[in-house]
Amino acid sequence: MKVEYLQQFTYRDLPDDFSTRFPESVVSNPYAELVDPDRMRATFRHGLDELMHAARAGFDAIAVTEHGAANYDVSPNPDLTAAAVAYATEAEGIEVAIHVIGRTLGKTREPLRVAAEYAV
Repeated sequence: MKVEYLQQFTYRDLPDDFSTRFPESVVSNPYAELVDPDRMRATFRHGLDELMHAARAGFDAIAVTEHGAANYDVSPNPDLTAAAVAYATEAEGIEVAIHVIGRTLGKTREPLRVAAEYAV
């Protein structure tokens, strides 16, 4: 049997009263009011750390996805994450499959999406 680990990059620092103040939508929420840039950086760091932990723990594969898969996933392109993890696992000599789920830059024609990816 093969076992795969799926990682989503979820922003974990929403205010305690989020559910009463805002609709659960990534489209209408006031991003600047809700997101702390340093904590967003930590979100990506935690996600990469968790992927590496899964790789070191012996999972057969690790899967990465993008923010279109869930409301609170903030990763704009799974290829960016896969590239970082591929480098890190190779540097440590870890043999693990990397499964990319979701749209990739090659399929992207939307200027805002490209801008989001370059911002990361």
